[in-house]
Amino acid sequence: MKICMLTSIFPRYKGDHCGAGNTIYEMVKNLTNNHGLDVSVVTPNYHKIPKYEILDGIEVFRFSYFLPRKFQRLAYDAGIPANLRRYKLAKLQVPLFIINFFLRALRQVYKADIIHVQWILNGIVGIPLAKIFNKSIVISVRRVVPSNKWMQRLIKYIVEHADYILFNSSYTKNELLKFATPKRHCIIPSTFDPDKFQKGVPGKLRKKIGLSDDTLIILYIGYLIEKKGVRYLINSIPEIVQKIKKVHIVIGGDGLEATSLKKQVSELGIENKVTFLGWVNHNDLPDYYCDADVFVLPSIIDSKGETETLGMVLVEAMASGTPVVGSNVGGIPDVITPEVGLLTEPKNSKDIADKVISLLLNEEKRKTMGQSAKKWAIENFSWESVSQKYLKIYHELTN
Repeated sequence: MKICMLTSIFPRYKGDHCGAGNTIYEMVKNLTNNHGLDVSVVTPNYHKIPKYEILDGIEVFRFSYFLPRKFQRLAYDAGIPANLRRYKLAKLQVPLFIINFFLRALRQVYKADIIHVQWILNGIVGIPLAKIFNKSIVISVRRVVPSNKWMQRLIKYIVEHADYILFNSSYTKNELLKFATPKRHCIIPSTFDPDKFQKGVPGKLRKKIGLSDDTLIILYIGYLIEKKGVRYLINSIPEIVQKIKKVHIVIGGDGLEATSLKKQVSELGIENKVTFLGWVNHNDLPDYYCDADVFVLPSIIDSKGETETLGMVLVEAMASGTPVVGSNVGGIPDVITPEVGLLTEPKNSKDIADKVISLLLNEEKRKTMGQSAKKWAIENFSWESVSQKYLKIYHELTN
């Protein structure tokens, strides 16, 4: 069976930490290498990245949408929504992006049995191609934030002309069903390679930033953008430090709020308690998770109405045996149950501090919760359990 995957984000190189792009890569790699599917990927190019390559058995076709390529601003980095807010040039590149995406996909779609589109708005390219070549089309939905009535009508059209809609969480499902009616739909969460996150080497993160073995580590990994709510984690640090002297907060990632967050740390006078790692190589994550005593994802609903629709970093941390704390917002409650982690009220630094302190002061609770978290993550989010759901839908559409 041949699948053509259309996605606006995919790892640019091995170890690239590109959020949802990594989960898409894990899913495609598993379908290709373990289930015998012939999956090709069409995705945007990036400066100095080859236009075509075979990555772990996956054919990857990349398209350029602006020249010189070093001035492409729409895809990657903080993601398309954030890039559109940050760069005027990104807005000008949208029509070129769509045209070149369509032309590059045109040469691959006609060979496929099924078109699988990642992200709703990439259906602008996928739906016309499905009609031209009379192909079945599946769309994976990872966010639903119609900024106006025109955008809502566009999303509704795309969704209702797809053969199958796959939601990554109950949150995205509930948001979309408020204004659109898919032909068929179900929830299939993002996936990951569980083996990778059980091979972390303890001590690497501590050595990197010079921490003693008895220093407790609070870890955050992700984009430094508004919806991640990192400012509320930082605001919780003074209270945590008051109760626990030997504690350090490690923040991995970069983004639009990096400068303001560093300024916030300075203003609070806690520079000696916080380390900003910058961009983190995805291959280093298992080592960092296994060194962490608690992982925190303090996401919020931002000023544009965006929020965390699932939170795969939580799943990765859990698979490493690390207890997690996350905001009770978006798709995070699909990941965190009382047995595997703690939920906090969004934008509530006091609640974050209380939940983190309760774990850091109870080693037995951390250990028990970490073991339960690992089991939960593997059973519900590993590529093997999730891939069976994809295969069932693909076979249903081809038969």
